[in-house]
Amino acid sequence: MTNGHYVDEGLLAPYSQESEEAVLGAVLISANQFPILRGFLRPGHFYLIRHRIIWQAFQALSDRDDIIDMTSVVSQIQSSGQLEDVGGFAYIVRLTSECPNSMHAETYAKMIHRLALRREMLEAADQLRVAALDEKTSTDAAIHRLDRTALDLRRDLTSVDAPTRQITQATTSKYERLMESKKRHKDNPLYVIGVRTGISDLDDLLDGLRPGITTLAGATGSGKTALGLQIVRKASSSGILRTAPSPANTHFFSGEMTEDQLMNRMLSGMTGVPVRTIERGSFNSQQESLLIDAMQDLDQNHRLTFEGASRMNTAQIRQRVREMTMNNELDLLVLDGLLQIEAVRDDPRDSGSHRGYKAQQRRDLIEEIMNELENAAISYSTPILTTHQLSRAPSGRAEKRPILSDLAEASFVEQKSAVILFLYREGYYNAQADNPNAAEIIVAKNRHGETGTIHQIYDAQFTRFVDADRSSFTLGD
Repeated sequence: MTNGHYVDEGLLAPYSQESEEAVLGAVLISANQFPILRGFLRPGHFYLIRHRIIWQAFQALSDRDDIIDMTSVVSQIQSSGQLEDVGGFAYIVRLTSECPNSMHAETYAKMIHRLALRREMLEAADQLRVAALDEKTSTDAAIHRLDRTALDLRRDLTSVDAPTRQITQATTSKYERLMESKKRHKDNPLYVIGVRTGISDLDDLLDGLRPGITTLAGATGSGKTALGLQIVRKASSSGILRTAPSPANTHFFSGEMTEDQLMNRMLSGMTGVPVRTIERGSFNSQQESLLIDAMQDLDQNHRLTFEGASRMNTAQIRQRVREMTMNNELDLLVLDGLLQIEAVRDDPRDSGSHRGYKAQQRRDLIEEIMNELENAAISYSTPILTTHQLSRAPSGRAEKRPILSDLAEASFVEQKSAVILFLYREGYYNAQADNPNAAEIIVAKNRHGETGTIHQIYDAQFTRFVDADRSSFTLGD
C-alpha cells in the first residue's frame, strides 16, 4: 500500500493512495454506497487533487439526482474542464478495473478520514508554532486556536466512529438503565442528577443544574448576582446529592466584583449581617462571632475557587474548564455577567475592536461567546450557569414578567441555552406593590423537562432568597 508523501523538513504527510482509489472505484461500481460514505467523507479528506475532483463530481451528480456511473462522471468532470487534471478517461476506467472489493468501501473510507485528520493535526501544529513565534499574536489567541482545532478534530472523528445501533440493542441498553434508575431511586429518593441550587422547588423541576448552559436573566439590580452567589454557596458546600450531600467543585468568574466584595456578599447571605455593616465594620460582638463562624465554614466545608474584577475571555474560560476537569476539580462553572465575557480573535488587529463592545459588533460577539461556552460545556460535560441582562422591553409594557424575546441578543442566547431562568420581582417595577419582597424564578425554557414558576422571597438587606408558598404572600416585614 502506498502511504505518505514527503513535505517540508522531511515530514511525512500520511495518506493512502490505494485506499483513495479503492473508495472511488467502489462508488463507480456500486453507486448506492455513495450516500453512506458522503455522510462523513468530504473532498478535502482526499490527499490527491485528482481524487478530490472525482469526489466533487460524485457530489454534483448526487445533488442533481443523476446516476453516478463512469459515463456521467466523465461528462461531469469534462464539463468543468478538469478531465486532463484527473488523468483522462483512462484513469477513470483504471479505478474500476483495479478496485479490490467494493464491499469494503466503508472501511477504506474511514482510513482516508483518519489519515486526513492526522494531516490536519500536523497543519495545526505548524500554525501553532507560527503563532507562538509571532509576537503580534496573543497567547490567549494561540491557545484558543489550538483548542478550537482540537475540538473540531474530536467531533469529526466522533462522527465517523459513532457506532450504528440496532433498535434491539438500544432497547436492551435502555432497559438496563431503567432498572439502574429504579434501584437508585428506591435506595435514595432524594437523588439529584445535576448540581443542586439549594432552591428546593427549582431542583425538583430541573433535577439540578446539568451539563450545558443555564442562563439566569434579570433586569439590572433585580438580584440575579445575589441569586447566582446563593447557588454558588449551596453548590460548593452540598451541591452533589447521590447517597449523601457532598460539595460540588465550583468555580466562579466575576467581571465586576473584587475578592472583598465577593466575600462580603457571601458572608452576609450566610449570617444575616447586612453587607453595609460588614463593609463599615460596625458589627457588634454577636455579629462578629457569626462572621468568624461563617468564614471557618467557608474554609473547611466549601470547595470554591473564584476569579474576580477582571475581564473574562473564552480562551481563559476554556483553559480553566479543561484544567480543572482533567484534575476532577470542576462540577459547576458560574459566570457572573455574560456581557462581561470577551471573545478571542485569531487576528490581533481585531483585539481593539471587540474590547469596547461596539454596538455593531455586539451581536456577533455574543453569538461567538455562546458557541464557545456551549463547546466547553459539551466537551467537558460541565454545567455552566451564566447571568445575563434583560433588554428594557418589559419596562415599556403592562405585563412586566419577562419572556424569551426580552433577552438581550435573544436568538443566540435562547438557542444555545439548555435552561433559561428569568428573575422577576414586582417590587422592582412598582414601589407600591402589595408584596415588594415577592420574587419569581420563571423557568422559561427547559430542554430536560417542564417549565414553571418558583416563588421566592427576596431579602435585599442580606442579598438572599428564601422559599415562599404562593398562598402566603403577606410579606413586607
